[in-house]
Amino acid sequence: MTSTNSPTTLIEARKLSKAALSKLNKHDLLKIVQSELTVDQSTSSVTGHAFVNTDLVAQFEIILDKKFTAFENILALKVSEIDKKVNNVTKKVEKICKDNIELSEKVSMLERKLEYSANQQRRHNFIIKGILEVGPNDDLKTAATHVIKAMKLEDQFKALGGKITEAFRLGKLKAGNNRPRIILVKLNNIDAARLITTNGKNLRAAGHEFNNVYVDRDLPPDITAALSDLRKQAYEWRRDHDGDTAYVRSGSLYINGQLTKVVKIN
Repeated sequence: MTSTNSPTTLIEARKLSKAALSKLNKHDLLKIVQSELTVDQSTSSVTGHAFVNTDLVAQFEIILDKKFTAFENILALKVSEIDKKVNNVTKKVEKICKDNIELSEKVSMLERKLEYSANQQRRHNFIIKGILEVGPNDDLKTAATHVIKAMKLEDQFKALGGKITEAFRLGKLKAGNNRPRIILVKLNNIDAARLITTNGKNLRAAGHEFNNVYVDRDLPPDITAALSDLRKQAYEWRRDHDGDTAYVRSGSLYINGQLTKVVKIN
């Protein structure tokens, strides 16, 4: 803003000292120049001020140059500081992104290791479906041993050094649900578990007690769900197509003897 006592013409400005001139701001100086430019050129030539004021205009230019140069230097310094801060932030962001990628890779590796470990452990197990629940004190190890005997595998199981280390039901008992929960049986070695799961068909000849009892591998939840879906498709096909055959064997759906769909089981 122009001060009250600021000069409005070159004549007034010429009367000021250099110190006073240097205190004028950009607006004051531009106001003086604008005022002088509007003065009638003939008047200026008569008074001779056009020549006298040449030095004064040059002083204005010097002062303006100094002010603008100082401003540009300050601005350049600020821009440089901002650039440094932006670069620092960018480097930090890049480091965070790199750390996140490395962390994600480590998590993925750990997940793969855990999945591999879980799958290896599952090879020691087998599951039994269809054993009725008689109460909270079920002796599930004895029930599992009874199933092995019914499959006529007891001698081979012992020859492999097989031993049941643990047996328990999966999931919570729901009121009003009479469907027996699956029994997970853990063994001490893979060979004994493979003996049981590859001879599940033996139960079909073990008598009416085992008509609805099945032995299967302990598989990951996603594969178990996929196999369950295959069995559902086989059932629905038999229901909707009278006389057709549909069954699931070793993770494969067969309809009228033709392989239709496969679930990959590792």
